[in-house]
Amino acid sequence: MKINEKTVYVFASSKPVDREGFLNKRGDVNKAFQRRWFVLKNNLLFYYEKKGSLEPLGMVILEGCVIELADNEEEKYCFTINFPGNRCYILAAEDHDSMELWMKALTTSSYDYMRLMICELQRQLAEIDSTSQSSNDDEQSMSVSKPYTRRQNPFNKKSEIEGQLTSKQQVATISDGKYVELRPAPPPPIINRDTARNTTIRDDNELLIFDKTEPDDDFGFLFVHDYFGESWKQLIQAKLEEKEKAEQPLIVL
Repeated sequence: MKINEKTVYVFASSKPVDREGFLNKRGDVNKAFQRRWFVLKNNLLFYYEKKGSLEPLGMVILEGCVIELADNEEEKYCFTINFPGNRCYILAAEDHDSMELWMKALTTSSYDYMRLMICELQRQLAEIDSTSQSSNDDEQSMSVSKPYTRRQNPFNKKSEIEGQLTSKQQVATISDGKYVELRPAPPPPIINRDTARNTTIRDDNELLIFDKTEPDDDFGFLFVHDYFGESWKQLIQAKLEEKEKAEQPLIVL
């Protein structure tokens, strides 16, 4: 595979980057550690002679490698980028925190690691989908087995409550879903036929007395209607006379 160096240089200097900073790198021929500026972009690790250099000194493709600690080195905070059966890069950070951050960034930059993460996420998503599908099936089975409940008209309860009430109680109306009980209805008028002159009618509110001159055989609804209707006739006649009097002109020519 041919590599276009100019394209690689442009890619190495472009932004953004995953991580960058100074690391000490041990040479392959000269075993001494040299300070270099490292830039990590995706799965490519570039290193420069110094910060701000236009062209990198080298590039490491982070595929098939193992990131490990290097405890047997003289330098502190050393770690290795080891390609089994090939070259091993030995790097040293300035402190322990920087070493851990670099090792983590290099470990998670390869496509092999990304492929493993995608497989794990797909497995978790499949578990979530199966759990959601099973819960939906349970809900559907419950909805099918649940009997249909007919909605009841709350006003139909009036007849039930009326059946529970005694004969002296009545239900008048419904107010905010509550039934209002009335006092017992007054007894029917009592007509006393024993007296010769006076007949008393009681309606639980007032006492009415009238003279009965007709014989008992003619005493009935028509008699009571006509008797009490006389007062209404007189009142209507008085109102008509007042109306005629009011409509008469005040000045007669």
